[in-house]
Amino acid sequence: MRQAVENENGLYVIECNKNDDGKYFVTFSNGETETFSEDEVMEHCLYDISVPLNCSFEDLVIKIKKRRALKSIVGYVARTLRTEREVRERLLFLGYNDAVIEETVAYLKTQGYIDDREYARKYVNTSLKTKIESRKMCMYKLVQKGISDDIAEEATRVIDDNEQIQKLMQKKSVRQKEKSKLRGYLYSKGFSVESINRVLGDDTY
Repeated sequence: MRQAVENENGLYVIECNKNDDGKYFVTFSNGETETFSEDEVMEHCLYDISVPLNCSFEDLVIKIKKRRALKSIVGYVARTLRTEREVRERLLFLGYNDAVIEETVAYLKTQGYIDDREYARKYVNTSLKTKIESRKMCMYKLVQKGISDDIAEEATRVIDDNEQIQKLMQKKSVRQKEKSKLRGYLYSKGFSVESINRVLGDDTY
């Protein structure tokens, strides 16, 4: 156990004790306590009770927990592009508070790990190659993933509902539907009445 004399220059460590699990239990001059790893104690000189920390307790904890958050989230965002909402929800699930989440998300944005506009662009491109979806349906799915309405609207402009309906019509299972059921089917997929009429026409089937 190490104990300090009061330092008038600001926040300082009163005690720094190593637990049986290898973690350090640190008590600060403001009465707060926190548990840190050995690396964190060494990096921020929390073992040195004679030196003021020159920062607030809140700033110190946010800085350290931001580093922890980045370590815990890097694999999640490196494997595939994630939306900002997905990253926030993941960090919240891992137990980080709002302040740490804000700092972590802001940093990930600057490093290109979070880019909702790029996410939406790639999602739409993949959808066009692998699915036959209406623009409305694609927009809905993007918004459900946390993409803003503006970005979703912008990203889905490349989707032509007329072309998508024509692609669907190439499927035998779709072509064989009765006219009334076909229109209902297309409408349930998010295609507008205008697009459906434009492709099918009044005399189709």
